Amino acid sequence: ANNLFNLGSRIDINIGYGEDLEKVFTGFISGIHYHLPQRGAGAIMVNCMDLKGVMMNNNNYAQQEYKKCSDLVSNLLRKSQYSSFYDNLEVQTTPDELKFIEVTDESDYELMVRMAKKINYEFFVSQDTVYFRKARSQNATETTLKFGSGLEGVDIEYNILGMVNSVEVRNTDNSTGRLISGQANSSATYSNNSSASKV
Repeated sequence: ANNLFNLGSRIDINIGYGEDLEKVFTGFISGIHYHLPQRGAGAIMVNCMDLKGVMMNNNNYAQQEYKKCSDLVSNLLRKSQYSSFYDNLEVQTTPDELKFIEVTDESDYELMVRMAKKINYEFFVSQDTVYFRKARSQNATETTLKFGSGLEGVDIEYNILGMVNSVEVRNTDNSTGRLISGQANSSATYSNNSSASKV
C-alpha cells in the first residue's frame, strides 16, 4: 500500500467501464487510515482533497501590486505548489482596477474567496479544472436530475424549531456609556391550527 498511496502525492479518479472512463476528481492524498480488525477483512481508507486543501494551509502576509484581481489569481494559481494538482486553469479577466491588495495573515484560499466575493465572481475546482469566473445567475440550471437517472431518492424536511419572531441586540456606547439597542421582527407567517402555512 505504501507504494500505491503516498501522502501528498497527486491522485486522479476516473469512473466508467473498460476504456470508457471519465475523470471526476483531481487532487492529492491528504490522509491514509488502516483498519485491521481482529476478525474479518481489513480495510484501507484513503482521504483526498483537491487544490483548495493545499491553498488552505498556505498563509501569507504581504502587500502586492496588481492591476486586476485576475492577474493576482493567475499568478497565484500558477505557482509550482499548486499547478501540479490541476490540468486546466480558466480565469476570466476582471473589470476592476487595483493598486494594492493587502494580504494579512490569511490563506491563499481565503484570499481567493475574498477577491471573488468583492467583484461577484466564483472560485471553485471541478474535476481537473480550476475556475475563477463571473458568478452564474441563481436561476441558471446547472444540471437536471430525475428518478432512476442520477437520483435514487429524495429526503426533504422542514423544521421551524429555533426560529424566533423577533431579535433584540443590546450594547454599550463606549464614548458615552449609554445603553443602545436595536430590534428586528420576522416577516414570516406561521400557522395557528392544523392547516400548515407556507414558510
